[in-house]
Order: sequence, then structure tokens, then C-alpha cells
Amino acid sequence: MDLVLFDIDGTLIDSMDLEDQLFTASIMEFFDLPAINTNWASYQHVSDRGVADEVSLGQRGRPITEAELIRLEDDFVRRLEACQSASTHFPGEIKGACSFVKFLEDSNIAVAMATGGFRRSALLKLKAIGLERFQNRLATSNDSADRTKIMRKAVDLASGVYRTKRFDRICYLGDGIWDLEAAQSLQWNFIAIGKEFQSLMAKGADAGFRDFSDHTSMLEIMMHDEQLEVTPPVT
Repeated sequence: MDLVLFDIDGTLIDSMDLEDQLFTASIMEFFDLPAINTNWASYQHVSDRGVADEVSLGQRGRPITEAELIRLEDDFVRRLEACQSASTHFPGEIKGACSFVKFLEDSNIAVAMATGGFRRSALLKLKAIGLERFQNRLATSNDSADRTKIMRKAVDLASGVYRTKRFDRICYLGDGIWDLEAAQSLQWNFIAIGKEFQSLMAKGADAGFRDFSDHTSMLEIMMHDEQLEVTPPVT
């Protein structure tokens, strides 16, 4: 059985601008800072936990604690919920995303989610586009700051849901350079999605698409290359 893993922000849902705005505001307020570095690619671990850890180390000389992380996540989710309640323009799916996920499921391909965002914010966004059924196949920065560990956790969760010890091939779909680098380090196929797909293709993505309009072509490309069988990690 093959497995397709999806990033969420900028990949399944067009939420990167809102994500950047609200997460930045939460970090600044939590650490009482006038500004932070929003060049996310410059952080060691590009995840909500990773950014919070790095800011905390810079400001307090230590990583963020679990209790502090919960408070930060609470604040960020409140901001998202307030935006969702107050606006009729809450981000929607990337064109064709939900129907492509269904297409994969109908093709007997395993599907899971691996995001650098917080779990509760990820669930809110998945629910907003009708994909909340993946909550049992969702790995987030609550699991780890390290994106490769998040992705491996998603494989482990998918293994349990689909009752398989091995996946023949794994493909990860994402929109950021950190997604590409993580997939390359794991030797997985990577398909770039979204506005920067051409830039990511130039950096080594196996293929790229602006959105999910062409289901058949995407499936053929993402599962074309042979890969070693992947054994889910033991947790």
C-alpha cells in the first residue's frame, strides 16, 4: 500500500497569510516583544514549537516549557476562532484539495497529515474544509519540533489506522522549502503545491502543481519513482 502525506497550511488550505499574521501576534504578545524574525526558513525547526523554542532560548535562555506551550497554543487558537467567527472570508481549501484526498482514498491509497502547526489549530483548519476525519492520522508540532519526526509520527499513525507494517512508497505534499528538505532527508518523493511550486521544483522537488485540479496526472507523477519499502517507526 502507498501512503500520501499532506502538509496543511498552504497545501490543503490557503491559510499561510493568516497563519503568519496570527502566529506572529501570539508569539510577540506571549514573549512581550515588539517584533520577531518572520523569516521562518532561518529557524532550526520550522514548526510552531520550533519557533517558540528558539524565541524562548533567545529571550529566556531556555526552551519553552510544556505549560507555556499550552498557553501559547490556547492564545493562537483563540485568535483563529475569533477570525473565523468574525469573517466570512476564513481561508478555504486550495483548489481541488478535498476532492483529491477523496480520489486517493477511492484509489486505495493511505492518507495522513503532517504539519508543523499546533494540533488544535490544525484540527480547526481541517474541520473548516471538511477533512476533520483525519484527526487520528494527524501529526503536529505537539509531537515534536522537528519536522522529520513529525512526518515519521504521521507514518506511524497511518500504519495503525491502515493495519500495515510497511508502506511500499511514501510521497509528501507541501508548499515550503522546509517541507522539501524534510522529505529529501527521509528519501521520500516530494510534490510541491501552491504559489511557490516552480521555485521548489528548481530546488529538487519531484514535481509541482499550483493546485489539485489534475487528479490523474498528480497521482501518476507522485507514485512514479521506485522507493524502498518504509517500515513505520516503533513508538
